[in-house]
Amino acid sequence: MARGGQGNELDAAIGRRIHAGRTARGLTQAALAEAVAVQEPTIRALEAGRHGPSIETLLSLARILDPTSSSCSAASSPLGR
Repeated sequence: MARGGQGNELDAAIGRRIHAGRTARGLTQAALAEAVAVQEPTIRALEAGRHGPSIETLLSLARILDPTSSSCSAASSPLGR
């Protein structure tokens, strides 16, 4: 269980996926942060596995890093953007 600002295994796994997706698309942390509408330190913390993303941020990341994923697209999101 995460304590004292430390991430857990799930946060670390999500961070690795974010990093891999970002680098595969040639994006900097700053560019990804701008696209997701978060601060660059947030992207650094997510990639390091220090904490997990909010649902809104996770959906934005999925849309940007895996645009072919229908399961996380805005059209199929219960948030209905």
